[in-house]
Amino acid sequence: APPAAEQAPRLQARCRALAPAIGADSDWKALLTVSILVRLEELIQALQDSRDLASLVDGPQPSATARTEGLLQEPRRRRLHLDHGMAALSGVSLMVAVLFCCAVWIATGWPEGAVAAMMAAVFSSFFAAQDDPAPAIGVFLIWTALSIPAAALYLFVVLPAIDGFAMLALALAPALLLIGYFQAVPRWGLPALAVLLGFAGALSLQSTFSADLPAFLNSNLAECVGIAAALAAARLLRSVGAGWAARRILRLGWRDIALLARRRAPVDPDSWSGAMLDRVGLVTARVALAGPEDNLDAHDVLADMRVGLNLIDLNALALRADRPLAQVVDRTLEGVAGVFEKRLAGAAGAADADLLRSIDRAIAGLTAAGDSDPRQGGFAALVGLRRNLFPGAPPYRASAA
Repeated sequence: APPAAEQAPRLQARCRALAPAIGADSDWKALLTVSILVRLEELIQALQDSRDLASLVDGPQPSATARTEGLLQEPRRRRLHLDHGMAALSGVSLMVAVLFCCAVWIATGWPEGAVAAMMAAVFSSFFAAQDDPAPAIGVFLIWTALSIPAAALYLFVVLPAIDGFAMLALALAPALLLIGYFQAVPRWGLPALAVLLGFAGALSLQSTFSADLPAFLNSNLAECVGIAAALAAARLLRSVGAGWAARRILRLGWRDIALLARRRAPVDPDSWSGAMLDRVGLVTARVALAGPEDNLDAHDVLADMRVGLNLIDLNALALRADRPLAQVVDRTLEGVAGVFEKRLAGAAGAADADLLRSIDRAIAGLTAAGDSDPRQGGFAALVGLRRNLFPGAPPYRASAA
């Protein structure tokens, strides 16, 4: 068998050789064949790029290909999913928790009030990326409170009776080894982390031993008050369900697709697909947590991503095509934008017969042009758009278009 580096060009050439010639009388089977061969050629290239990059990570070689060197020398910024609204809501929740603690601190003249405000900020930020941070903050509050008696036992009973580092390590070993064991158990990982932080923070080991009961109680009470404030603010302002979060991510994807369909300028497919791939992972992780009432099975975020990638190819086709064909493709893009704008507005059906006819007319215009290789990306995009938006539609017929 030839080396992997030689297989890719050979397989890509085979894909191009198998592609049938496209003309005005081409049927749906020929168009599907062209589409799948174009996508297969892209898949082969992506797989070969991945193998080349993996081999360079394993051990840089002087025989790196020109394409691989280009991928390394011109890195592209991969855009990830950003939700500015939820980020702002997390910031408001943090602000409310901190302001509450500061108000209590100022009103009471509490010496350790600053600790409460600091803990409120820490725990509001620590779980801000979660859909509902309240349960995790609640776990921290409970197990931090439970760690305080153990820390008090060490600080006021055990530590005064020992001297030297060796005895200190021996005395702390049972507690820390037990906590470390439970940290390795997934079910108990978060409670064990809370106990560890609470226990270590309450001890506050210094170079010289000091045990002050009022200061100990004040600082640990302030820590619990700060966590409780973060919990209350999260419950009040920041708690959302997995289904709600997944629908929000879907809607942000639909908004981007609608904007992409109305865009009349070149688009970087890597940057756009980076954000959509991130959304695929975020939605998939939430589907298992959502209930049946959320009806997430009715939406396919992967299909949305494929639609977007096809729109990028169609937009490029519209920019380079002659005026009659560009107008037909523009109408198709406008129709797709309308579909996803209707989804954003809450319309259930979304895709309609007018859009299907517009796609078929664009296919007919492209086949009538007579070009095969230069416009195969356009064929693949139109066929992909038709299959994703109208999976149950009858096969394309040139006479019907």
